[in-house]
Amino acid sequence: MKPRWSRREFLERAFLQLSSLPLLSLIGCSSDPDAPPLVEISRALRAMLRERVESSVLRDFFGQGEPQALDALGSRYLFDQLGERRPRDADVMALLQPTMELLEGAHDDATAIETLHQTIEHEFSERNVLDLAGWTLAPTELALAALYFSVR
Repeated sequence: MKPRWSRREFLERAFLQLSSLPLLSLIGCSSDPDAPPLVEISRALRAMLRERVESSVLRDFFGQGEPQALDALGSRYLFDQLGERRPRDADVMALLQPTMELLEGAHDDATAIETLHQTIEHEFSERNVLDLAGWTLAPTELALAALYFSVR
């Protein structure tokens, strides 16, 4: 009997399925959930991001994830990518801009979430992933965690 899928097809499908799960319960991502964030975002940038990004989309995407774990992951991603405790607003915006454009290009929350899932699936299928704090995640997932951290 011929196998239904080749090994490669199976692995690709498995990774796609895993990437489509809402990220988190991120329990264990940070050794101390009460630890201060690695990055400080300016008040002006937080206000600008709040105007541009609907936090309801982020809550819907992440579901019942742990807010402290998301904050820790988002802060860690910003620190790892920008290398500074107090990064310039322009650098943070440049890093998050592609994901913000995905969110802003959707006409409703459901479309935004579907677009995010498709983008993440594509990143996994292209093996465009990053290892951070013991997790292997797509850049879009990490940017969403950074946005979550930035707008709270």
